[in-house]
Amino acid sequence: MTILSACQSAAVRLVGRKPTTIFSSQKKFEMQLADLVQEAAVDIAKAFEWQALTVLAEQQGDGTKIAFDFPNGFDRMPVKSRVHSATWQQSGYRQARDLDEWINLQTYLAAGTPGFWIVLDGKMQIYPPMGPSEVAKYYFITDEIARASNGTSKAVIDNDSDTFKLDERLLTLSLIWRWRDLNGLDYSEAMANYERALAQIGGADKSARTIAIGRARLPFDVDQAYPGIIIP
Repeated sequence: MTILSACQSAAVRLVGRKPTTIFSSQKKFEMQLADLVQEAAVDIAKAFEWQALTVLAEQQGDGTKIAFDFPNGFDRMPVKSRVHSATWQQSGYRQARDLDEWINLQTYLAAGTPGFWIVLDGKMQIYPPMGPSEVAKYYFITDEIARASNGTSKAVIDNDSDTFKLDERLLTLSLIWRWRDLNGLDYSEAMANYERALAQIGGADKSARTIAIGRARLPFDVDQAYPGIIIP
């Protein structure tokens, strides 16, 4: 289903007519929907760690590099992220608790195997440097929330033929309350309908439990020099 169809559904409920175009129209109502649709879509995308927006990334070591650019489309890490080692299968990279720990790890060479990670300066940072044969893997949430008609993922919705990667009903319901708010109308019931649907659909997606599985109780959540050997 296209962005146009989501906007048409909202339009029928709001003004009782179905526009034939949104982004190319010069009519006030259509222009308002075109202006609201990106905000509505981004709000939905950021509400949950949706499976449809979850992407696996890999970083290849070279023996010296510790800062890696995130892949195109990177928006954020899941709330409870893990960085896995393709080499050390029984252990993973541990997240530095804060900037002070990150400094101490590099100053005093206190990092165990395979090492630690932190998001800093807009990059994935891993210390100590991964060897040329080492690969770190992690999931991230993409900001490419739509697809163009040719199938290319994109972050900005700007065409009637674009498709939203998430539930179209949520986009319709979000547009309804936002348009009513924009035009000074009571939007409380419309917003409540949207929030109920968002909670139901987001909960059914189960994405947070798939990715944000938390820390502790696994070997790589304790200080160690090698897999299975714990430093007291």
